[in-house]
Amino acid sequence: IKSILHYSKTEREINLRTLNLCLTFRHTPSPYTLIKGIEKLPPTHYLVINDSKKVINPYWNRNIDIDHSKSEDDWIRILKEKLHSSVKRQMMSDVPIGISLSGGLDSGALFAIMSKFKENEMHAFTVGFEGGKLKDNEISRAKDTALKYGVKFHSRIITSKDYSKFLEKYLWHLEEPLGNESAVAVYFIADMATGIVKVLLNGQGADEIFGGYNRHKIAHYFEKYHSIIPILKSVPQFLIPADKKNKFQILLNYINQKNEIEKLTSAYSIIPDQEKKLIFSEKLFHSVSKKNYLEEVQKILDHETEGNIVEKMFLIDMFTSLSENLLLVQDKLGMAAGIETRVPYLDIEYASLALCIPSRYKINWFKNKYIHKKVCESIVSKDIVHQRKIGFQDPVEIWLKESLGEQLMDIILSSDSITANYLKKSKVEKMFNEHKNGQYDHKRFLYLLLSIEKWAKIFLKSDSFSNFTVN
Repeated sequence: IKSILHYSKTEREINLRTLNLCLTFRHTPSPYTLIKGIEKLPPTHYLVINDSKKVINPYWNRNIDIDHSKSEDDWIRILKEKLHSSVKRQMMSDVPIGISLSGGLDSGALFAIMSKFKENEMHAFTVGFEGGKLKDNEISRAKDTALKYGVKFHSRIITSKDYSKFLEKYLWHLEEPLGNESAVAVYFIADMATGIVKVLLNGQGADEIFGGYNRHKIAHYFEKYHSIIPILKSVPQFLIPADKKNKFQILLNYINQKNEIEKLTSAYSIIPDQEKKLIFSEKLFHSVSKKNYLEEVQKILDHETEGNIVEKMFLIDMFTSLSENLLLVQDKLGMAAGIETRVPYLDIEYASLALCIPSRYKINWFKNKYIHKKVCESIVSKDIVHQRKIGFQDPVEIWLKESLGEQLMDIILSSDSITANYLKKSKVEKMFNEHKNGQYDHKRFLYLLLSIEKWAKIFLKSDSFSNFTVN
């Protein structure tokens, strides 16, 4: 986008439709960008330009056939074999390789397999966040895993100052705002690895293809147990803890939807429709209709997609939160530090296989990623398999009450801010104060808004990219 803006006559005008979608889904869905006149290729497509004509074609068949013929033991055996093949394939390189290690199951299992195939010295890298609830535990778990396999371990703590200072550089490289609070960890890990290795493997993707998120569990239970819906609807608001109110509202919004496509759209939205009317300006609110939101999800499923609502979620994850958010971060922030990142769980052969597995093997009673954990029981110790999911735990919720929050308020009070022009400033200020006072957890929306405002400063307001510097 920087190159297009620098060398073309494209006006730097914000695309209101895309802004609305970004504030809803936490990313800008393809083929749109936030700048009018600039589009991006949809995931799994390629562009051919020939004789002034352009043709966009898919290179991956997204028609998924759920395979009900195999038993649990069959899937465990096949997945274990294919995972080893995937890791071995992703380790092929003529340059040094390391791993981004969070101390959790997904990267830990990859690390254990990598140790079987390593030919040279390996390095493991991790970060913790200053003020994070699990800072020490997070790094110590990763360190314990690394030492167990006799590899060199590298770590650092990301401070509030580091985070604030890096935000503009982060958006400069990404070229679009994202609601991904812990994404900066990718850059700091890659930066730490610079000069030591050239390639980093990581555990991205296992949650999306095996059902690691609450949305998967929620969809699974409401599909099976309709009788609890009236009970949830009757719960008084004052009984819900402040830090859970936002999630509870999103849950209620999900169960109140009439049909499957509305439920799926709701599951990936961070703002319920009724809230948008309170937060968005009239112009922004009417830039996208309810039908348009549904179409963004429906277009992913227009390929005769089989399966129940949970199985459809896995495909949506591939084309939204993974391709438009998490993998974008991995690619751009990794390369910003000169590091190639690789994701064995999303190896085409392995991911395609995982998408064919019935959801009953992924969500089993109250257990997320059931079949994945069964596979990993023979790869890593059971305490790693069954430990609480941690990942890279950022304290942005706290920082938004402090330095990051001050940055946001300074920006939105400006007359030329995105907030001042397209949102209801008084409502945003109210949300900020509710978050700061611990009345409500608005972390996701406030961080996304901060990212959009910082992005606009770089891509809409700076006179020249050659004059714009990021420290």
